[in-house]
Parts: sequence; structure tokens; C-alpha cells
Amino acid sequence: MKTKLLILLILTLFLISGLVFLYRDIVENDEGIYWVTFLLADKGYKLYSEITFSQLPGFFISIYGLFKLFGSTIAAARFGVLYWSTLALLSIVWLGHIKKNLIFSLISLALLISIPTYFNQSITLQSDIIAVAFSTLSFVILIKFSTSSNNKRSNIWVILSALFFSLALLTKFDYSLVLPLGFLFLTQKKNRMLNVLLFSLISLTTTIITLIFFGPKNVLTNVLILRENALLVYPFEPFKIFEYLKNDLLLFVLVSINILILIFKQKKDYLFKSYYLWFISSLFLVISFRPNFHHHLLFLVVPSVLLFSNYILSANVSINSSTVLPTSLEFRWASRTSQLIKTFLIVLTVVLLYSFVNNLNGLKARQNSRFLKERETAKNFILENTNINDTIISDEAALYGMTGRLPPPELADLSYVQIRSGNITSDKFQSIIKKYKPKLVIAWNGRIKEIKGIERMLGNYDKIRDWVWVRQ
Repeated sequence: MKTKLLILLILTLFLISGLVFLYRDIVENDEGIYWVTFLLADKGYKLYSEITFSQLPGFFISIYGLFKLFGSTIAAARFGVLYWSTLALLSIVWLGHIKKNLIFSLISLALLISIPTYFNQSITLQSDIIAVAFSTLSFVILIKFSTSSNNKRSNIWVILSALFFSLALLTKFDYSLVLPLGFLFLTQKKNRMLNVLLFSLISLTTTIITLIFFGPKNVLTNVLILRENALLVYPFEPFKIFEYLKNDLLLFVLVSINILILIFKQKKDYLFKSYYLWFISSLFLVISFRPNFHHHLLFLVVPSVLLFSNYILSANVSINSSTVLPTSLEFRWASRTSQLIKTFLIVLTVVLLYSFVNNLNGLKARQNSRFLKERETAKNFILENTNINDTIISDEAALYGMTGRLPPPELADLSYVQIRSGNITSDKFQSIIKKYKPKLVIAWNGRIKEIKGIERMLGNYDKIRDWVWVRQ
């Protein structure tokens, strides 16, 4: 009962904190880009064919409905992300129930909400946490399948797991479950090939239907070709992952411990093997992504936590049952072991509380940044010099949602990747200006100024400040 209450307390703490921070100002430019993408879709523009969108369709599918339902605000979009992250946490509680060990779930949940990378992405409009949530759901459901004795229901678990696996692929190319899911299927003694075929069929069908709906060519142009061009701009730096890990000390410690576990202390049970296969696959996934941002480490978080929690609990069982001692020594050994476990749990609790509170303070501090206060100047200028139907162009995407003034759909994403990769050329930018005749062009953070010949292209505009042009 105490374990269940603690689990409920952790989930409540996560939800309350998450809901409070849904209403913070936008700091990451990507959030503004995705917000305006949803707003343009709200106006009837078609994703990929009209709206430039760098993310796979799974991101849009999983968030847009909740975004519309709760008011089309940035908080509504973030709530969609929090929703999927919470489902992932609940699935880990379910995993503990399947394992008949809710302490495993308790430790895992406490670690997850205390890791800044996981908590912060759970309240940020990004695609990474959604892909991770889908992979977690797929993994736990297949664990349920592998422990189920009811053949009639087993097909349902396979279908659901395949659906979430395909959604993870369709959200962020998250292929990290290929090895652990393959291993779990191999552990099955009955209908192994039939279940593999069913899983593959559902995954493939879901992927094909989704791509057909949005247009395979349009998705290819917006997402894959952009990433291919970006590879020419950003160098391959596989060890950059360790630089990012330094900024998330708790995750760094978990990853380091797990690597040591894999080298020196592997176990034979199928759950441990499935966890470490997921962990290894996630390492390859993150390295292959060529991480340019800290949040790309998110794919390591859940498998790292599950592997660590499983090892800690199995080590505890091993200590208590490994030796047969004389009665007096046995009592002394059990007493010392119990004390060590209590000390470890106390230290772990203190560390997690510190990490959680420190992260919340960091999020709060970012809301008082000079950048956010100065951005209000641009917001007020837009509101004073335009009406709701005017088109504007800005490289600070948050300004679109903040003012209700939208850009040409082709320029929803004016990120450095789009400009430096050549996806937005001078000719393309110029033709869009001629077509839409935006009232304002706002070079707030310097991205627009990287477009060659920008001053010449804006010859029909008055540059009244260093960062804004107004159409004559």
C-alpha cells in the first residue's frame, strides 16, 4: 500500500508541476515553429504540400487533435506532449504490475521525473518525447504479450505494440526497439512466426496509410531531403553526446553505470536482456542522429532508467539470498544489508529531490531572461503596426502565435537548418515575398540576415529599425 501511495504521489507531483509550467513563455524557437504550423493548419493550409514542416507526420497526428480541443494555444500543444509523456509513465507502473514488483515502478518513476531531460521535454512542444512515449508503450505492451497465457488476447497485444512502434518511427525515426522486440518475439515458443508477421503487417500498413494520406513525395521533400542537406552543413561528431551528458548529471551517472553493468555484470533473465538491448540500440540511435541539441539525449532516458532499476532490485535479491550463514552471522549479515539498502534509498531520494527542485528553479529562472523581456518590444511593434489579417515574416517564430499574425506557409520554419542547408534559397525567399507581400519582415534573432541579398530583396520596404522592414 505504501508503494502505491508513493507512486501516486510521484505522478501527482509530475502532473501538477507539468501543468504549471505549460503556461511559461516560449524560449526554444522550435516551439514557435511548431505552434505556427498548427495555426496554419487551422487556417486550412495543407501540411507538407503548402506548409513547410521538418517533422514526420506522427508528431502532427499525436498533438493536433488535443491542440484544437484545448484552445489552439501553446499551452494546449504542450498539454498534448504532457499527455503522451504521462501515458508512458503509467505504462511503467503497468510494467511493475506485470513484473509483480511495484518497487521497480516506484524507483523508475522517481528517476524519470528527476532527470531534467525527461521532465523538460514532457512540457515542451517537441517530437522527441512523443516518440519515446510511443516506444515505451510498444515495449511494455509486448512485455505483457510475452507473459500472457491467453492466446485469444495475445493478438491484441501484438497489434497494439505494432501500432505504437510504427508511430514511434513515424514521429522521429525511432528504431531503437528493433533489437529488444525481436528478442522478445524469439523468446516465444508458440506461433512465433505468425506473431512476427502480424506485427510487421500492422507496422507496415500503418506507415503506408499515413504516408499516403500526407503524400510520400511531400514528406520526402520536407523531412528526408532536408536532413540529407543538413548532413553537409553539420559535421559528424559522435562524441558530442558526452558533452551534452555533462549538462544532465543524473542521466550521465545512469548511462555510465549501465555501461559498466553491461561490461561486468550481465544477467540471464529475458527482462534484463530486453532492457540492455534497448539501451544499446538507443545509444546507436542517438549517435546516428548526430545530436545537435541536448534534447536528443531523450532516447537514452527510459531504457537507462529501466535497466538501472532492474539491476538495483535484482542485486538486492541476490545479496539477501546468495549465501547460507550460521544463525548469528546470518542475522548480522541481514541487518547490515538492510541498513545498506535503507542508506542507499535515503541518498537516492535526496539526490532525486535535489535534481527535481533544481530543475524547476532553472525553468523558472529562464522566464526572467533579458531575451524574453526584449521580445515584448517586437510583439508590441507588430500589434501596433498590423491588423489580424496582415501577413508578416519573422525569424523569431514565437511572435506569430503571440500576435496572431501568420507568415506565408512556406516560411513557417525559418530555422538555421532550413537556411544553412539551402532549403530556403534567396530566390525562393524573394518569390514568396512577391507572392504574399508581407506587411512586416522582422529579423529579430539574425536568421533572416543570413539569407544572401536580403537587403536587395527588401528594396520596396522601409527599414525603420535595425531588425524590422515595413512595406511601403
